[in-house]
Amino acid sequence: MKCKNTIVLDVEREYIKERDKVKQIMSKIPYRICLTSNGLTAITSKGYICLTTHFVDENWKLTSRILNFC
Repeated sequence: MKCKNTIVLDVEREYIKERDKVKQIMSKIPYRICLTSNGLTAITSKGYICLTTHFVDENWKLTSRILNFC
């Protein structure tokens, strides 16, 4: 079993790695990005919003990535 601090560091490292990959991909496709947002309300009445980007990559494949979730 890993301790909590180790898991937190692993998740943060993975997040940074994936964030940098998305930044690199999106830097190659300027002017062809569509953003959508979606608001959600949980059963506990807590609100959430999700910001998603949709774009066609260099191989003409439609791709979606979540940019932020609050």
